[in-house]
This record gives sequence, C-alpha cells and structure tokens, in this order.
Amino acid sequence: MVQINLVGLEFYGHHGLTEEERATGGRYRANINLRLAKSASVGETDMLEDTIDYVAVGTLIQETSDANQCKTVERLVSLCLDAILARFPAVRHAVVRIAKLHPPTSLRMDSFEVESYRGRHDEEEND
Repeated sequence: MVQINLVGLEFYGHHGLTEEERATGGRYRANINLRLAKSASVGETDMLEDTIDYVAVGTLIQETSDANQCKTVERLVSLCLDAILARFPAVRHAVVRIAKLHPPTSLRMDSFEVESYRGRHDEEEND
C-alpha cells in the first residue's frame, strides 16, 4: 500500500453560518491522506501516471471550496471526500481534515477542525 499526504494546504473560502461570514470569506488549511489501491506499478516506476498527482488533488480541494458556500466545515469536508473519490479511482481510502483558521468567535482559538474519512466499499481493507 502507498500512502500520500498533503499537509498544510491553505486556501481562502466563503463558508460559514452567517451570510456575512460567507460573503467575507476566511482562511482554511487542509490535510489530506490518500491510500492508493494496491498496484504493481505504484512506486516501481518514476511516472506520474502510476501514482496520484498531489498538485491535482490540491487544485481539486480549492476548486471544490470555490464552487460551494457551505454553512459548516463538515459539509465542505464531505464534498472534498466525494470529489477525491470521484476523480481519482486509484484512491482506496481518503481522510480529509480541514481547519477554519481564526474562526469568528468570542473564544480564543487558532482554528476549528473537522476530520472525516471515506473508503471504497467494494474493496477489502487488508490490501
């Protein structure tokens, strides 16, 4: 099994409970963990087509954020998971964690994070 991690992907998004928050937008940080389907060529060649292009994954996360105005980070995470599994068939299991940086609240905190995972149901967990 090969695992690919994108760590600290920052983007700007228009998400939040209030209309004002969605209009103003805010900064987000994503960590993505992808487990690839078992394949003889993954890691054996030096060809991008035999693995997952992490730039394409990062771009997909940004595009998913740009195309949606979610009230909750939970919904944004779910949309990102759906997009990853739809676009990259070699991904067997994905974990997406998105942090809303400096959320507008009276509480002092650096971020609020949501993490969720999704796998393909038609494959065994013990590759």
